[in-house]
Amino acid sequence: MNKDFFDFSDPDARLGHELTSTAEKVFQIMENNGLIAVPERKAFMFAAWPRGLYPFPWIKTVIGTTFDPKLGFDENCNRFVEEKPTRQFENNHTCSAASRKPEMNQWEGSISVIIRGIEWAFSVSGLKGREDQAISIMTPCIILPEEFNLETPRIAKILDICEGFEDLKGITEYTYSVYDAVASTLAF
Repeated sequence: MNKDFFDFSDPDARLGHELTSTAEKVFQIMENNGLIAVPERKAFMFAAWPRGLYPFPWIKTVIGTTFDPKLGFDENCNRFVEEKPTRQFENNHTCSAASRKPEMNQWEGSISVIIRGIEWAFSVSGLKGREDQAISIMTPCIILPEEFNLETPRIAKILDICEGFEDLKGITEYTYSVYDAVASTLAF
């Protein structure tokens, strides 16, 4: 892999396009395979940034069709897509699920992985929690399949943390079904 692929001085560079394109592909595959719990949710917000740029997202974009303004997704997703990794970084957690508090509107959906010595956060908001989490997990698995998969210790730890919550039980099995659907479609 070309080292300038991870040059984050320009969010419009190859990596920026690759990250948003990957998140969009995962969403489409999930949708095509019936892995989206609320089919009327046709969009989500995706953000990514290296820890060195925290608290400012390096990439933040809406993926999918326009949010329905009556549902307030745009405003909520914009807030949550930044809140999740901010809370995660401040607590030195590998994922936002580690400090989730639904009663305070603090949700899962953000993960961090180490890429070329830099901690990157991938955050998704707008779908159901397990779907947000799955897209965040799938992003590094597709971008760098030689380094990340669901068995990678950091990814496995994130799934274990999520499984510790009653309403997220089964997220590992769900994420494997997403992984299988993506792997068979993209052949990685």
